[in-house]
Amino acid sequence: MKKELVLCVHKNQLNKSLTDIPDEGFALISREFVESPELGTTFVQAIGCLLLIREDHKVFSYSRKGSEGRLTGKKSILIGGHTTLEDLTGDYKIIEKGDDKDTLYKTNPVWTAVMKACQRELEEETGIETEGLAHLGKVLYTTADEVSSVHVGYCFGWIAPMDKEIVPSEETNNYEWLTKEEILADIDSYEVWSQMAIDMIRSKAENAPAT
Repeated sequence: MKKELVLCVHKNQLNKSLTDIPDEGFALISREFVESPELGTTFVQAIGCLLLIREDHKVFSYSRKGSEGRLTGKKSILIGGHTTLEDLTGDYKIIEKGDDKDTLYKTNPVWTAVMKACQRELEEETGIETEGLAHLGKVLYTTADEVSSVHVGYCFGWIAPMDKEIVPSEETNNYEWLTKEEILADIDSYEVWSQMAIDMIRSKAENAPAT
């Protein structure tokens, strides 16, 4: 069976926004290999995460069903997934067993590939097609659980028109549009990255200029 190759980020780049990471900070590695003890803790898998907000400021929320089995049952406000070979353009080096682990993946520019992966996931999970997304600059990384410790998330956003039709996938067919207050009241039900994104929403709301 062919191994799935995904975009990964060197751990010494985790304190940087996606658009600030140099080419040498990325690698293309099989999902099986990047989580193996053989590679160690050098890289984590890069995930594009989309925050979908409607024009009335309500947030898209759903309960996870098993696309990532370790998070099944947790609520989420993020849509996203891995950046794969189909999203990438430019020159690249695939890291496999026996390869020089300092020979890294290069693409130009990487952040647009991560955005493309987000757009693909958005269409798969909601039926929404977009020409572009807003890069929010938020980095999601924590060692709080097994899943989070081997992934890093980069946040994008999109504002959905009130009349935009949602065609949910099996993963998101229990979706609902919630106010920020409703989400904050139930924050403990959300997976850890969503909790971090909720904190970002709360911080932006608290620091927004009075109208």
